[in-house]
Amino acid sequence: MDGNHSSNSSLGEVAGFDLIEPWYAGNTTLIGGLSDKPEDMYTHYLGIDLHKRSSTWVLVDANRSVIHKQTVAVTPHNVSAGINALPVPVSGVKATLEPVCGWRWVQQQLIASGVTTITANPTKVRLIAASKHKTDTNDARMLAELLASGYLPEAYRVSDAGLQLRSLARERYYLVSLRTSLKNRLKGIVTAYGLNEILEDCLTLRGRQYITTHGHRELLDLHELIAEVTRYIKRTEETMAPLVDQHSLTPILRTVPTVGPISTATLVAEIDDITRFPSAKQLTNYAGLVPGQRSSGERIRHGRITKVGSKYLRHTMVECAMRLRQQHDPRLYAWYERVKSVSSPMKARVALARKLLSIIWYISTHHTPYTPRNHELG
Repeated sequence: MDGNHSSNSSLGEVAGFDLIEPWYAGNTTLIGGLSDKPEDMYTHYLGIDLHKRSSTWVLVDANRSVIHKQTVAVTPHNVSAGINALPVPVSGVKATLEPVCGWRWVQQQLIASGVTTITANPTKVRLIAASKHKTDTNDARMLAELLASGYLPEAYRVSDAGLQLRSLARERYYLVSLRTSLKNRLKGIVTAYGLNEILEDCLTLRGRQYITTHGHRELLDLHELIAEVTRYIKRTEETMAPLVDQHSLTPILRTVPTVGPISTATLVAEIDDITRFPSAKQLTNYAGLVPGQRSSGERIRHGRITKVGSKYLRHTMVECAMRLRQQHDPRLYAWYERVKSVSSPMKARVALARKLLSIIWYISTHHTPYTPRNHELG
């Protein structure tokens, strides 16, 4: 997994949560977020607009009338004071906040204080409640009102154990992207200097010896940076290994052809709990591997894949698809060749990635190892 990937983050890529679609959000258990209380036990709803240093809290009643609002500094002491300042018993309060900044510890502190707290899906919230009058108070009130009315789209909260592995896997992804960028820069400088004698092996030991002998300080510095990042990547992989071994999905994933140790780690980290996906379609949708659709009347148009969800899972599955050869699974490879013959190699690769992920969902939910006939179920 040494491609030249972008390291920019966006909503849905924060390690501690996943955006989940509303058609199965109600079937998803939020780890540590929800209680066993029936909905009619809640009398008040708290919306929290969270920022790095401050937050705005708006409390509404069942009729969605504002009864309390306050600005709370984002520190453990002030969050505790904000909870104590609520004018109603916390046992009847249900709260929500978006997964931004230090949301995870804030949510955990609310839960520990007796406030049932769920995580809002920020992308869906903005689609539902877009407003031209955007203020912190309006945002907090909007969250509270959506929660009170039962229309709040939820986000999946990754387990504490899963969060550690996910953070490591994404850190490795970033480091590999950084190393690739450094390698490309080194090659670019070699080309610019016209050092054709080491153009093909400027990253090898021979190339480093040549650079050292001829005193190219800039190139030598880049070689040292690449070596340091590589050492960091290896340390990250060593830390990840025992966490991957402990996960229940690992033995099944290791039976899938082209899914190696790093791909297994990424799949385990991004999926976390396979039971939160009721179908293979929803897992492939989470990976952004399903085609977009624009329909009007009787006309149905399918476009490019949505790329919504986990880019880490999507990139990993595409790389696994690229490694598939006939000896791994003759029938699946023949299927890929048929798709390629009527479309293009890239589209066929994406289709194969989607099919492989569907197979992974099936064998994981049925606790059965991969066999060459599993592709018929994908």
